Amino acid sequence: MNSVTKLGCGLVVLMMTISGAYSLDFWFDPRFEYDWTGPCLDGRLQSPIAITKCGRTRLSYINLEFKNFEIPTNQITVTNAARQTVYDWDRKAVERSVIVRAPADRIAPFKANTEYILQNIHVHHGKNNRTGTLHSIDGEFYAMEMHLLFVSRQFDGNTAPAFAQLGNVLEIVVLFRSSNVPNYAWTQINNLMLSTKLKESEKVTGNVNIRFSDFLPRNSRYTLYHGSVPASHCAESVTWIIYDNPMDFNTEDLGMRYFTYISDGKEIQVERNTRATQAKNGRPVFEGSQERVGHYKR
Repeated sequence: MNSVTKLGCGLVVLMMTISGAYSLDFWFDPRFEYDWTGPCLDGRLQSPIAITKCGRTRLSYINLEFKNFEIPTNQITVTNAARQTVYDWDRKAVERSVIVRAPADRIAPFKANTEYILQNIHVHHGKNNRTGTLHSIDGEFYAMEMHLLFVSRQFDGNTAPAFAQLGNVLEIVVLFRSSNVPNYAWTQINNLMLSTKLKESEKVTGNVNIRFSDFLPRNSRYTLYHGSVPASHCAESVTWIIYDNPMDFNTEDLGMRYFTYISDGKEIQVERNTRATQAKNGRPVFEGSQERVGHYKR
């Protein structure tokens, strides 16, 4: 890194600090205050983090390859899980997965050349278009953050034990920004959510025609780092991959913003289900690049 680049990186971090985008202030939803500051407080490799594009180590040898992401699904079930919105489908009909291609002798927090099976998609959001993402890119937050949860094959359908050890869990993250560019796949899901106001743990199932490949950015660099579950037990066993380039959508109302949780028997609207950025604590942060959405077949 030359002196000009180092100066630019320093200015980015300085501006983020001044603006508060790099701060560790907690954003409380009273329902989860203990979850986010009690059992999670002592962790050293917690998530999410504030990402700076100039603070990463380049991995030129890594490549992501997806299986069956181009095959449409025709039905989705949406669950209001309070701290996140969860999307499920008939996984037995079509198995979708990803392989992180890399030389086996490289050291990184994932299992190289091993198939990770997609379990669900879940989304975090805020009450406006600038407070919905957990991770930030060069100090910028967006409307919502989509997580694609993958686990090693031996934990397919039984994800809880996977979090006991690093390398079993992979979270691929797509950031979404509000713009005038339509996103047909997202619009279908959002229209389903707008069809009813879900209370905590309630579900709605509807017909759609979407491909999960429509949720993967093209020509994007991404960040890879060792982190934690961003709520509950905060187990530090997650490999995070966050795409730099956000996806667009033009929906004025997000259906999940009308979801509610139950506290002391009262129905309370969810305003923010994100956790604040956490300290990096010296952990390495890597950079990869995805020129296209790669696919593989067995």
